[in-house]
Amino acid sequence: MNGQQLKNSILQMAVQGKLVPQDPNDEPASVLLERIRKEKEKLIKEGKIKKEKNPSYIFRGADNSHYEKRGSEEVCIDDEIPFEIPENWAWARLSSFGVFSSGKTPSMSNPQFWNGDIPWVTSKDMKRSVITDSEMHITKLAASKMQLYPAGTLLLVARSGILKRLLPLCTLGVNSTINQDIKAFKLYDIDLSEWLYYGIKAFEPYILKELVKSVTTVESLKFDEFSAMLIPVPPLAEQYRIISAVKVMLSLITPLSSNPLFSL
Repeated sequence: MNGQQLKNSILQMAVQGKLVPQDPNDEPASVLLERIRKEKEKLIKEGKIKKEKNPSYIFRGADNSHYEKRGSEEVCIDDEIPFEIPENWAWARLSSFGVFSSGKTPSMSNPQFWNGDIPWVTSKDMKRSVITDSEMHITKLAASKMQLYPAGTLLLVARSGILKRLLPLCTLGVNSTINQDIKAFKLYDIDLSEWLYYGIKAFEPYILKELVKSVTTVESLKFDEFSAMLIPVPPLAEQYRIISAVKVMLSLITPLSSNPLFSL
């Protein structure tokens, strides 16, 4: 087994609840997801985000099957569940955790927009797990016409030839703007940032195989399908234990790969 296969195996164990033991005293993931739903409702009431037509709520029924409430209807989704997870975990659609959006490029011909001190992230910067700076910077004037994303926001490359073999995924370490080839995932609860990072990375082989399409000369993410992807959610306390274990294990096998994103 090579380094990449070992990394995939570690991440698979992590998202299946097989990397660290469960603690029955942990607050169940369902309680965490309910808090996120309330935060989302608060943001909708404040007019900060738009209300979804059919918000997703996934639960386990009395028959032990998985059901999803979409608006007023309930649908059994057992055929979508990729594997079993521990009892105090839960499943949720990726879109349940935050809002996706894209950036843009300020006019290159306007010198008042460039060489400022605000990071402007492009695909070239997506070479490390945490972004603390970028190759290019814009001014406050340019940023005033764009969305500034807070530290903790997840970024992924949504359109690039690199999607043939890799899904560049990073976490913002500083407030930044982004260009149009990047998707930002601004989370309702920033505490889930690391877990969602590893959760998405665990599904990278599936995403590259099933959720990437070729458009003319470049690859792009099938974004609606990606945002509807199911992600397993452990209790918050267990998330922290799993993340610690993953970091230790990956640090031991990092020398087996020359890929700068290998260590996550």
